[in-house]
This record gives sequence, structure tokens and C-alpha cells, in this order.
Amino acid sequence: MRPRLGTTQSKGYIYWGSIAAHGSVDILQASFHAESARTLNDHLLHHIFDVSSVSVPKYRVVSVAIATLAIGGVLAVSALLLNDVPKPVQMEKPAATGTSLQPKAVQAAPSRER
Repeated sequence: MRPRLGTTQSKGYIYWGSIAAHGSVDILQASFHAESARTLNDHLLHHIFDVSSVSVPKYRVVSVAIATLAIGGVLAVSALLLNDVPKPVQMEKPAATGTSLQPKAVQAAPSRER
């Protein structure tokens, strides 16, 4: 997204590089005042076209980047929410038919009496 400072015109009145090509402020001022209103408008239109031909592709890339960021954000939030869902309790399989499912019991270690 760095700016492009050049144009297809060698000397102009909008882009930094084309303004500096005049050499001094006095030459720039004399050149500017020597131009007719139509010629200045033509310079302006040329520079506006140069700026728009650079801006349109950049803003397309920015739009894609913003959409990708939004999708990534939704996926990240979904992953965090799904990670916090409690895991289901595993039930012990019945030994014989007709018995109900019971959660696995924690067996205590046998105590040693003396």
C-alpha cells in the first residue's frame, strides 16, 4: 500500500515528482501561470486518472483482506466457543441385558486395617 509518487507526465502540478521536476518554485510558478485554464484542467484530469488507476486495484486488495479478516475472526470465535463445550460423560456398558446404564464408578483403593 505504499504510495506511487510518479506519473506518466514529466512535469505537472499534482504529483510530488512532477512538481519537483520544474527545478525551482519560480519556474513552477511561471509555468503554472503561463498555462491556460483548459491546459490546467487537462493536467488535473490526467493526474486524477493516474491516481484512480492506482487506487482501484489497491482498494480491491484491501476489501479482500478485510473479508478474509472477518472470516478468520468468525472461525477463531467459533473454535474458542467449541473448545469450551463440556465433553459428554461416558457410560459403562451393562454386563447383562435389562440393567440400566450407570456412570463409571470410581473404585476406592482397599484400605489396609491393622
